[in-house]
Amino acid sequence: MAIDDSSGLFEKDVYVNEQDIEEIKLRFSTKNSRLCALGILLFAKAHADQEGIFTFSQSDFANWVGIQQPHVSTCFDELELFDYIKRIYPNGDQTFVWNGRIVGKRISYKLKVNYVNEGDYKILNNNIRELFDRLFH
Repeated sequence: MAIDDSSGLFEKDVYVNEQDIEEIKLRFSTKNSRLCALGILLFAKAHADQEGIFTFSQSDFANWVGIQQPHVSTCFDELELFDYIKRIYPNGDQTFVWNGRIVGKRISYKLKVNYVNEGDYKILNNNIRELFDRLFH
C-alpha cells in the first residue's frame, strides 16, 4: 500500500532561506552531511510539532535523499555531534515488531538551530536532490 501511495512528502510548501544555507555550510563540509542536514531541515519545517519535535522512518529518509541507510546513520551522528539535531529516544518499550522480531525503535528529532518556513528557495515535487544542487553547487 505504501509503495502505491502517490501522496507527497509535504502537504504544504516548504522553503529554504539564506540563513538556513549558511548554517548548513558552516557546520558541514561533506555532500552527504549537507544533504542530510537539508533533508532534516525540510522535514522539520513541514512536520515539527509545537515543541519542534518530529518523527520519521530513517530508512524512508535514506530512500528520499538517495543515500544508503548505514551512511545516513553516520551522517545523523555527525549532525548530532555538531549540535544541528537532538535525538529523542523513547521512554519504555516503543519498538516496532515485524514477524515476531524487533526491527527498530521510534526515535524523534529536534533541530537545535533556528528555522522558519520562509525563503527564496522552494522544494519542488519532493525532489531534494534538485534543491540541493541549486543551493550547494
